[in-house]
Amino acid sequence: MFSKKESSPAIEPKPVSERLRTQPQQQQMPSIISEGVEIVGDMTGENEIQVDGSVRGNLKAKRVMIGRSGLVDGSIKADSVTIAGNVVGDTSAKNVTLEASARIKGGVTVGGDLSMAAGARLEGKVTMKGADEAEKASAGNKDTVAKPNGSGNKPSGMPSGNTPSGSESGMGRPAA
Repeated sequence: MFSKKESSPAIEPKPVSERLRTQPQQQQMPSIISEGVEIVGDMTGENEIQVDGSVRGNLKAKRVMIGRSGLVDGSIKADSVTIAGNVVGDTSAKNVTLEASARIKGGVTVGGDLSMAAGARLEGKVTMKGADEAEKASAGNKDTVAKPNGSGNKPSGMPSGNTPSGSESGMGRPAA
């Protein structure tokens, strides 16, 4: 009635790092800075950082999302940036999306697409860089820099500036 069962060989568990390598890659959850949380210092992430609280420092990640209640006081560098909250500092990304509630004080450098919804506020300079321009700039080639108009590259039809102010060109003040 009671018989001895054959024992099965013991199964040794694999270490976690080995299990993660053999399992299919799942979409990773973003690192979230919740509303009411303040981070002081720089943050770097390999995937996505979502800010609904405040960060007083620089952010660098593959994707950065600033929620409506989010504040970043520092620079942002990422492949993709979506801003619905406040940023005080420069933003540099391949693709930038500014939602209607976005408020930015700083420069925005875009290497791909820029989308700005009606109502978004941007107080700063926008620089659009194409892929070829980015490659030239990173190689140290300065041929892509435009020369200012004072260097002889005046558009046609513009006065040369060499006529006296009382001349009959109509561009200067009338002679008294």
